[in-house]
Amino acid sequence: MSPRVVAALLAVGLSMLATVAGAQPVYTHAVQEGDTLASVAQRYYADPTREAVLREANRMKGSAASDLVTGSWIFVPMVSFYRVSKDETWKSIAARFYGRPSRSTVLIEANKGNKRVEP
Repeated sequence: MSPRVVAALLAVGLSMLATVAGAQPVYTHAVQEGDTLASVAQRYYADPTREAVLREANRMKGSAASDLVTGSWIFVPMVSFYRVSKDETWKSIAARFYGRPSRSTVLIEANKGNKRVEP
C-alpha cells in the first residue's frame, strides 16, 4: 500500500475515532517540519495564542514546541458557535459536546474564559 493511501486511511480513521468518541468534530493536521502549536493555531484559528486549545485537545503537557513530531498527526477542534442557555456551566457544555465534563478546560481555553466564571 502506498504511503499516500496509508496517510489518507489514517486521517479518516482519526476523524472517525474522534466522532465515535463523542468528541467535537476535529480536523486532523499532519505535522510538517517547522510546525509549532502556535503556527498551527495561526493557520486554523488565525490566532497563535490559541495553541493552548491544541495542547488540551491533544493532551500535551508543557509548552515546548518540541511536543510536535514531524510526520505525526494532531487533532484541531473545529470552530463552532453555541449560544449558552441560562444555568449552563463549562462542565455541562463540555459533557454535551466532548462527552466528559472534565474536558471543560478545552472550552475555557478556546473562549479565553476563566474557570472561576461560568459562561
